[in-house]
Amino acid sequence: MNCPSCGAEVPAGSVMCPVCGNPVAAQPTMNYDAPAQPSYVEPSPVPAKKSPLVGIIIAVVALVAVFLVGFFLLGGKYTGTYKLYEVSVSAYGATETVTEADLAAYGMGDVSLKVTFNRCKFKGLETYSLTGPYKFKISGEKVTITGSDGSVYGTYDKSEKSITLTEEEDGMEVSFVFKK
Repeated sequence: MNCPSCGAEVPAGSVMCPVCGNPVAAQPTMNYDAPAQPSYVEPSPVPAKKSPLVGIIIAVVALVAVFLVGFFLLGGKYTGTYKLYEVSVSAYGATETVTEADLAAYGMGDVSLKVTFNRCKFKGLETYSLTGPYKFKISGEKVTITGSDGSVYGTYDKSEKSITLTEEEDGMEVSFVFKK
C-alpha cells in the first residue's frame, strides 16, 4: 500500500506513513485464494393460484347446508297451506262429522291453515278472531299451536300430510282435520 500524501511504500496494517508521518487510511485487502461467489438469492416459490371455481363451489355447498339445516330444524318440511278437510264434533257419546263437501254450506269452504316454518295463520276464520300468527311446532306426530289466547294440540299424519287439531270443552270434543 502507498501513502496518499507522499506516495511512499507503507507496510500492511500500518496506521501512519513511516516517511511523512501522515495518517494512512486502511484500504481493504482482497483475498485472491477463493473465487468470488455471486450474490444470487434464489427466489421463494410463488404459490399456485387457486381457481375461483373452487371457492364458488364451497360457497354453494355451504349455503345449501345452511338452508337444509334451517329447513328441517325450523319445520320447513311442514311449510305449506293445509285446507280444512273435515270437522268432527263428539258430545254425549255421539259423533257428527262434516266433510269437505258440506263445509261450504256452513261457510267454512275456504278455511285453511297456512304454515311457514315455525309460524302459522288461519285463513277464512277472521270473523272468529283467529288471525294469528301463531307459533307452530311439530314434534314427531304431536302438533302444538300457541297464541296469546292459549294453545291447541293435535297430531300430524305423515302419510296423509294432514294436521288434526282437537279442542275439548264442557264435555264436547271438536276435531279439525287440515290436509295439504
